[in-house]
Amino acid sequence: MSKVVLYIGGNGPKEKPDFGDDVIAILAADSGLNHAYAHGVRVDKVVGDLDSVDRFLLKDAKDAGVETIEFPSEKDETDLEIALAEAKKYAADSLIVVGGDGQRPDHFIGNLSVLSGEQTKKWNVKIHLQNSVAYVCRENQPLEIQATGMISLVSVGGLATGVNTNGLKWELKDAELSSDYATGVSNEFVGETATVTVASGNLIVFVGFESV
Repeated sequence: MSKVVLYIGGNGPKEKPDFGDDVIAILAADSGLNHAYAHGVRVDKVVGDLDSVDRFLLKDAKDAGVETIEFPSEKDETDLEIALAEAKKYAADSLIVVGGDGQRPDHFIGNLSVLSGEQTKKWNVKIHLQNSVAYVCRENQPLEIQATGMISLVSVGGLATGVNTNGLKWELKDAELSSDYATGVSNEFVGETATVTVASGNLIVFVGFESV
C-alpha cells in the first residue's frame, strides 16, 4: 500500500515513527520541516507560508534541492490544507501525518477536523501525535490496530452509526457514537489486536496513551 508522509507543525513524537515500506513522497508543511530534520528525514517538498519554519533549516533544504512552494501569510487555507492539496498529486493509498499536537488548541482541533473530513477521504489516515497515535475510521475504511492499553473512539462531525468493535473490553455492536457525547472514550484492548468499523460517519481512534 503506497504512502505519503506529511510532517506538520505542532508537537510530534520525539522518535521517528516507522513508516514501513512503499513511501512515495515525504512533504513538510511549514514548521513540519523542523520535525523532519529532528528525525533525520529528508523531505521532497516544503509548502506553506513559511512563517514558523526554522530559517536555517529552510535554507539548508533549499540548498539541497528540495522544492519549496511559498504562499502568502494572508490566505483562506491553512498550511495543512495546502499540503494536503500537494499530497493529492501522488497516487497513494495512505496518508501518514506527523505532528499537529499541543501548542495552540485551535490549531489542534482544526487539524483533527480537517484530517478526519472530506479533504482526506481518499486515504487511510494515521496521525503520529506527541504521546499517542490517531487513526481515522469511516465507511469502507475498517481499522485493524495492533496495540495494548487504552483506546478511545471519538465521533467527529456529528453522528457515527453502525459502529462495531472486536478485541476491546467494552465491545460496541451496531452502536451509535455522537459528537455530543463521549461514550467511546477510555476503552481498553483485551489482547494486542482490535478492529473498528463504522457504517456511516467519521471516527478518530486514539491509542498509545501509556506514556501520557
